[in-house]
Amino acid sequence: VIRDTFYPAFFAADYYFSISGNDAAGEGTKAKPWRTIGKAVQDCLPAAGDPARIRIGLGTYKETITLRAYVELYGGYETGGWTRNLSFYKTTITPADPNTLAPIIAAATGCRVDGLNLKGGDTGVLCEDCSPAIVQCAIEGAQTCGIQATGAEASPLIEGNTILLLYTSDAADDLLCVDLGGRRIIKKQKKQKHNTHVR
Repeated sequence: VIRDTFYPAFFAADYYFSISGNDAAGEGTKAKPWRTIGKAVQDCLPAAGDPARIRIGLGTYKETITLRAYVELYGGYETGGWTRNLSFYKTTITPADPNTLAPIIAAATGCRVDGLNLKGGDTGVLCEDCSPAIVQCAIEGAQTCGIQATGAEASPLIEGNTILLLYTSDAADDLLCVDLGGRRIIKKQKKQKHNTHVR
């Protein structure tokens, strides 16, 4: 089959996303950012030692994300000069379907999830047989678990996160802040749970 249009994959580098961006007309640059995070995850070609760094502007993005290996997500940017401040410029990712059973982010080997607010969904970050870094994130309102690691190869770096699970009954004790496959389990609490370092 011969096609008359060729769409090249993007090599690993820095990619930029903004609420006001455009997947069709954008270029993933500071001047012409894309709109959806899945755009770069699909098109980039990251590798060990040469990750794809996805920098996401402030605002709320309604999507769930399945990461490829060596893709790094960074939130907390304003979209003028693209300076970063996690306190002032909040990047929130929430599922388009609030009743989804999918995690907001399904991580992969060599990934980094840094400075994002993850809101709702079944699980904030799922680490299935992989060891990503999850750093400086705020995870709120997950139905089952804030961060979940499953499989013999799962050993994520979890550092400086805030996890707040919402519930209305003391009987809802099956909710977890962090589940590391039975090796370490932190039960949910009625107040915020701050983790400093878990591995």
